[in-house]
Amino acid sequence: MRPVIAIGLLVTLGACANTVPPYIGRGGNQLFLAWGSPERTVRMPDGGNAVTFLRPGCETTFVMDYAGVVRSGSQRGDGCPQPRQ
Repeated sequence: MRPVIAIGLLVTLGACANTVPPYIGRGGNQLFLAWGSPERTVRMPDGGNAVTFLRPGCETTFVMDYAGVVRSGSQRGDGCPQPRQ
């Protein structure tokens, strides 16, 4: 039973791993298919949206332009992976 728990934890913790860069320049539909519905959506002055997803110990926010293209992203929290150096 412990291997199953370990795999579940790795999948949960890996949910944030290296997730921001692959979505930059892609459409929001790809983002939502992979991440589901965001916990928060904030309308930006330029007509775009900032969408935030919460995972255990990790908050990930993506900023999309008015056309729905992901332009940037950020993560914060103790459960987020550290960037590779």
